[in-house]
Amino acid sequence: MKRLFFVLLSLTICLAGCQEKKQQATKTMNEPIQIAVKMTEQDDMIQLNILLTNPNDHSVNVTYPSSQRFQAQLIDANQHVTYDFEKEQVFTQAIEKDTFTKGEIKRYTVEVPIRDSGDSTEVRVATIRQFKGANEKQTTDRQKLNSN
Repeated sequence: MKRLFFVLLSLTICLAGCQEKKQQATKTMNEPIQIAVKMTEQDDMIQLNILLTNPNDHSVNVTYPSSQRFQAQLIDANQHVTYDFEKEQVFTQAIEKDTFTKGEIKRYTVEVPIRDSGDSTEVRVATIRQFKGANEKQTTDRQKLNSN
């Protein structure tokens, strides 16, 4: 009888542990794709290094309405746009899909001639799309042009 009791007790503990792990596994993070920008000046160019990062513990699929992955703007002290990446580029108007694996970082570089930057004081970047079920529709980052 004691043997049966210990077998049942062990089985109950094992099943309870498995159930807890199953519940933890179903709590999937749905953090949005994050964006970050780092600006450097090189000769007669401003180089924007833009990073899109999947902070989730699983892969996500993002569907874009065009080939544009992000938006970047240079802003002056009066909050006027002096450079608009979207207006300076040509994007294909086709639905495109992109997969971000767990923790993946995708890097993009945009070079802006200094003559096009005007008297800009800040760079702002934003994501274009997120994946279905993401907690946010868009993420943004900004950096002052005179900072490192």
